[in-house]
Amino acid sequence: MDEVDLQDFSDMFLEECRENVDVLERGLLSMGEGDADDDLLNEVFRAAHSIKGGGATFGFLKISELTHWMETLLDEMRSHNRAVRDEDVELLLVALDMVRELMDLGAEADHPDRLGLQKKLADAVGEEIVVTDTPEAAVPAGAKTWNITFRPQPDLMSRGNDPLLLLRETAKLGEMHTTLDLNALPEWEDLDPKACHMSWTAELHADVEKETIAEIFEWIEFDCDLVIEAGQSDKDTAAPPAGNSATPDSAPVAETKKAPKKAAANTETASIRVATDKIDQLINLVGELVITQSMLDRIGSAETAPDIEELRQRLSELDRNTRELQESVMQVRMLPMSSGFGRLPRLVRDLSRKLEKQVELVIEGGSTEIDKTVLERLMDPLVHLVRNSLDHGLEPPDERLAAGKSETGQLTLSAYQQGGAVIVEIIDDGRGINRDRVLSLAVERGVVSEDASLSDDEICALIFAPGFSTADEVSDVSGRGVGMDVVRRNIQDLGGRVDIKSPAGKGTTVSIRLPLTLAILEGQLVRAADQVFVIPLLSIVETIEIDQCQPSEIPGAGNVCRFRERYLPLVDLAARLGLKKTTKSALVAICDIHGHLIGLEIDEVLGQQQVVIKALEDNFYAIPGVAGATIMSDGSVALILDPPALAPSSSISAAA
Repeated sequence: MDEVDLQDFSDMFLEECRENVDVLERGLLSMGEGDADDDLLNEVFRAAHSIKGGGATFGFLKISELTHWMETLLDEMRSHNRAVRDEDVELLLVALDMVRELMDLGAEADHPDRLGLQKKLADAVGEEIVVTDTPEAAVPAGAKTWNITFRPQPDLMSRGNDPLLLLRETAKLGEMHTTLDLNALPEWEDLDPKACHMSWTAELHADVEKETIAEIFEWIEFDCDLVIEAGQSDKDTAAPPAGNSATPDSAPVAETKKAPKKAAANTETASIRVATDKIDQLINLVGELVITQSMLDRIGSAETAPDIEELRQRLSELDRNTRELQESVMQVRMLPMSSGFGRLPRLVRDLSRKLEKQVELVIEGGSTEIDKTVLERLMDPLVHLVRNSLDHGLEPPDERLAAGKSETGQLTLSAYQQGGAVIVEIIDDGRGINRDRVLSLAVERGVVSEDASLSDDEICALIFAPGFSTADEVSDVSGRGVGMDVVRRNIQDLGGRVDIKSPAGKGTTVSIRLPLTLAILEGQLVRAADQVFVIPLLSIVETIEIDQCQPSEIPGAGNVCRFRERYLPLVDLAARLGLKKTTKSALVAICDIHGHLIGLEIDEVLGQQQVVIKALEDNFYAIPGVAGATIMSDGSVALILDPPALAPSSSISAAA
């Protein structure tokens, strides 16, 4: 039977490890000073134990050793030998951050601060770690490199044998140098019997042959699965040594300290877990499609004229099954918002302590589902908005008490579905936006003119201007005027929209409207020069008759139109795309582009429709102003417009 390569399962381990890391973090953040029930402690202990065992099995030995000491500290807590203290929770959170880094670095890499952190964890439980470095210079010139892995049989302990003797005996092979500190290995009687299924690995350097090593182990005379493999002899091309691969319960730490290496794994997982009921539903729908197809085949192959009524019925069934299949396939990519919100409690905890503010985080609507890709691309804007609320929005305790508020501020993350979109809200009960200050700063920095007449909502929206900040001092949290404009741009790139409302002194609400998925678009079908186009519905503010907006040409500025007491750049859609017009445009679609408005001249509005996006580059080539294409019900192709690419660049830069 072929030998199983555990490396094939490393991606699966990393995915499961990330889930356990999230469980650990949520549990640790739920622990207050002396406040943690047995269920919570058992849950975080099991998560640490799973990470440790998986790391040892799949070659992530540094992770296994680090989580061993985390598990030891947690075991003291769950056994009630040690009270839950804030400093211990903080130490465990720091260790958890290092576990994440080690996951990204890869199985063979190490972190320079790992041994020091393990010593702090050991000191916390009153144990001592002896760290021994093995200098690379000690390896004799011309020595062969051997990787020796052995797995003791489960009944060894009952027979009174000591499998660690194998490693100690390797020191008798003459000029032998190993990455294991043989003196630091635990005694056999100190090991957990349940750990006997684990394996040990040593990297040996000696001028001996494979047969000589095998003879040593045969002389010891007890059963084990032994693998002796030739390693890399050239230091420049050799992979990093496997290091101490003893059982997690022994957790030897004799290592040479190494600098972190380039990440070996992408932090964004390429897989997704799907509930079995969703898979079952897909299988049932495919079965119904097969049945409907066979019925249509029978009708089509009949020698007599088909029964029109039966044909219509079968086509109706095909349409229903296709729509249900489409919805079910989209559900496979859906993830609950809780998987994104779950990353934020740690951020809120750390940042609130740094800013010396008391914050209560409330999460609502975590079960609301959204496309995996949308959720992943939403996280960076969401993190920035949370940081902004903590720094700019929520006041320090003394200021809140002076304003008649509770000294603990509240930050609420909410998500809910509305029609074909998901609404995400970031709400704080802080000081709100000082409109007078925002307007004066905007005038001072040339964002708006002094005589500009802006509504309250338009003044609030000024914080999205590039380079705009209301912070008095530049800190590592904010004050450099970057972020909010990028937030809006990133959200609009997702086909979404961001709005802000902030009554002075009563807090701020930032609302993000996002499509459920990027594969299907809610679009407005329009006609220009006898061609049908699709404009993303979230980009359209309003559609008006062209005579109402008083189109005109301004020298140096091009065509403009008047909309709500403002002049906007006006783009002739047909002319912009090189189409010949036979009639005058009748309508103007007002589109929002990163906070700036433009007008698109069109001939007719045909209605709203969900369309499936197809990339033009796959079968054609990129066209400026076109984001993709879709196939209509009559088989024709309609181009999906990209309003930002249609706008005159001069108008956008001037407005910004």
